[in-house]
Amino acid sequence: MEIFRTMGLEAAVRALAPPPNQWSDFRYSHTLVGGSTDDFAADRHLAASRPRARNLSRHTPSFITHVSQPRLEALLLDKVRERADMIDLRFGVDVRDVQFPADGGGDGRARGHRENDHEKPPPPSAAKIVFQERHSSSPSHMSSRFICAADGAASPVRRAAGVALQGEKALEKFASVHFTSRQLSPMVNPGARGAMLYFVMNPSVIACVVAHDINAGSWVAQIPVFPPHAESTGDESDPAWRKYCEEAIDACVGLPGLDRTIHSSRVWSMDMLCADTFSVEQERSWVFLVGDSAHQLPPSGGFGLNTGIQDAHNLAWKLAKAAKAAESARSATTPDGTELDQAEEDALLHSYTHERRPIALDNLAVSKDNYLRGLSAPKAIGLNRELIAFASKALDNPIASALLPSSLRARLLETGASAGRMALLSAPTRDFASRRIEEVVQSGEALPLLFPAYDIGYTYGAGGAARREGGRARFQEPMALYTPCVESGSRFPHVWLREKSGRGEVISSLDLVDPRGGHVLFVAEQADGLMAPSSEEEEGGEGVSVVVRTQDFEVVPMAEALVEFGKCHGHAAFAGGDTSVWMEEEERQEDDEAEAAWTSLWGATSGRLWVRPDGHIA
Repeated sequence: MEIFRTMGLEAAVRALAPPPNQWSDFRYSHTLVGGSTDDFAADRHLAASRPRARNLSRHTPSFITHVSQPRLEALLLDKVRERADMIDLRFGVDVRDVQFPADGGGDGRARGHRENDHEKPPPPSAAKIVFQERHSSSPSHMSSRFICAADGAASPVRRAAGVALQGEKALEKFASVHFTSRQLSPMVNPGARGAMLYFVMNPSVIACVVAHDINAGSWVAQIPVFPPHAESTGDESDPAWRKYCEEAIDACVGLPGLDRTIHSSRVWSMDMLCADTFSVEQERSWVFLVGDSAHQLPPSGGFGLNTGIQDAHNLAWKLAKAAKAAESARSATTPDGTELDQAEEDALLHSYTHERRPIALDNLAVSKDNYLRGLSAPKAIGLNRELIAFASKALDNPIASALLPSSLRARLLETGASAGRMALLSAPTRDFASRRIEEVVQSGEALPLLFPAYDIGYTYGAGGAARREGGRARFQEPMALYTPCVESGSRFPHVWLREKSGRGEVISSLDLVDPRGGHVLFVAEQADGLMAPSSEEEEGGEGVSVVVRTQDFEVVPMAEALVEFGKCHGHAAFAGGDTSVWMEEEERQEDDEAEAAWTSLWGATSGRLWVRPDGHIA
């Protein structure tokens, strides 16, 4: 959301989200329609008294939101279409190969491009990407020094570039079933029982149901599957598979026959994989891997999308700088500070892998921990996934496969699992299950929603290594909380500000970073041992687009900023409606700390901070 803020998209993304009270909790339920008395527990992640909620709300102008992937992609696609002057957008195209110059790439102009007689051919070091348009019988190609592969987990570009993946495959397999039901919304009672995730546990099913939009009736059920169902492709034309999905939705909802529509279903594998490198270079041509092509994370915690967006954010300004330098070198214009020699360009572009891969590995670790936390509630009442997995492997071995048809093996496995669920989740043992699950939630062992230290506290370079030690404790308080710092590679800290000579508008310190320009030089107020900026820095010397002095801004008190924050985010806990934890004395102390932090640039010893276009400290 901070990145969308720099793009001017934060408000548009947030407008796509349901009301916060419909997604701020995780709920552990017998069924979706069972009512609050039928719930085992509710984890209220955004209550103002929760340390992570308070920590994150204080240190970002752009709190989290909950938007389904199709809605977000539609918005971003509209924005891409608005830039037709810059972007040649094509559909129905499959990548076939990537050829570096040594392999014969870069030997002509890109066919299919909008060309004219005066267009220069690509430089001889350009790589070639070969693609097939689905309406064409012959391949085409484009040539460029820079190819960014955001082409998903199967990434044909990654394979063509010869990059391997390392990690764990198939931690578990799930059936993902997207369905809609307008009738379900009032039965769920979103005002009282709204949640982002419903962990449904009953004698018929254990599943996680994601509420994309309760009022709109949009849901996705994630149902663990084991062999032989795990080998299904989710073929909806198969009556047996369709019946399986219908029965699973009935079990989750708790009201068989409710009017609903299943739109899609598929079986997917939860993998935990990371590419050996995020970039490949030959003859000064580059292929960069972005998003799922570079790393595949368990979805627990939402790190997959966020890590991918951060990849692009890290790479974009570096490519812009390299492209501007190349353009400057080809032209006869006066150098403007963007020129790079080959060693500088190589170091800049190699830094993409050096910076992003360790963060991806961090996020892989926390995502796996989250996956295990998601299993903690059923495990607490004796429903151990490992036992079901063991039984499924036993029934899927070559001898059992030869003696028993797949339908019978599936029936035996389901009978055994159903017996376990019946024993532990039926009416006689429901109170025991509620107590045990509530204990898991209250202890902090359950799946969290907020990860301040990872969402905004990630650091590029050696400073980030400290968080990669210490085992599971690193994901719990206080390690899970964000502490502002000004190390090289860390995100520039947020504080609410008002320009002293301006119109009184409340802004974030992050809004002073220039994502479309060069580095920003922040200069602390004059104090003993702090030097004024040099004349070169004053004039915006090499790579500097703006000089910002802390004395030109005043820190906005948190109580006032909370109201502004609440207007943007629509959540009472951050709009002054639930501020019991903001005790007056403590609030004043935190305001004083924020003022001192800003005026001294968080104690930067030189009194200066250089901040990159992606908001990280150089």
